[in-house]
Amino acid sequence: QPSVSRQIRQLEEIVGAPLFERSGGRLRLSAAGRVFLPVARDLLRRADVATDYLRAATEPRAISLSLVAPETTVGDVIAPFLAQRSGEVASVIVREAIPDAVFGEVLAGNADVGISSGTALAGLASRPVIRFAVLAYVPAGDELARHRSVRLEELVKRPLIVLSPGHGTRRVFDNAVTEAGLRYTIAAEANVGHVAQAMAVSGQGVAVVTDDRRYGLRPVFIEAGGGRLMLPLFAAWNPTHYAVGAIETLVGELAAYAETRYGSRAAAPAIRPKRSGATDRG
Repeated sequence: QPSVSRQIRQLEEIVGAPLFERSGGRLRLSAAGRVFLPVARDLLRRADVATDYLRAATEPRAISLSLVAPETTVGDVIAPFLAQRSGEVASVIVREAIPDAVFGEVLAGNADVGISSGTALAGLASRPVIRFAVLAYVPAGDELARHRSVRLEELVKRPLIVLSPGHGTRRVFDNAVTEAGLRYTIAAEANVGHVAQAMAVSGQGVAVVTDDRRYGLRPVFIEAGGGRLMLPLFAAWNPTHYAVGAIETLVGELAAYAETRYGSRAAAPAIRPKRSGATDRG
């Protein structure tokens, strides 16, 4: 206690104002102390950043990076990637955010790197990670199930089950429809891909999602603008980040892993055993 009291007095001498009110053997923040508190917290945060910066410069593998991504990207891409990484590399702390908010979190400094669909915000560095085919899912008995792909102008003649506007899959599909000068009828709107597929099974329409198939549905490629409709995932980070080298290494490793694991998805629709927990990635 004497040591703490002495340090408090020294701090008050430095700032030139009493930071605490002393009454009955207790300390309470003074008006000056309440003003100084957020400054002190910021100084401590900056001290932690300085320590991390030095650690990154002298021992890049010892730092910890925070990563933010949509829930399904975390489950289908990030988690499997981290499971196979060596324990001797930079550690990664992962949290989830809605697709539209991911890059904003990075720009605000709340995460070191973000993975999501869409274009990174101005001020951030970015690179592509992987692309997933946007698929039209229909029951096995549907006439469309006999085809490997369907042209967009033919698909929009059918009632469609789409994801809500905040999903990258929906944005990619809507942009393609707009660019082609087309319109479509929304039979239903879902927040998760496997619910959209469940609606397709019940005959409500064609589900437009990117996730693995469920319920015995058949995946069909969508052809638009001279090629297959794809949902790209990007990584984004602050190019002036103190650990930019470690971030770029991490993103490069993630892209290589995603290509190995999912690269074939650009060549053929995935017809795999039903896997619990799989939902739309965008």
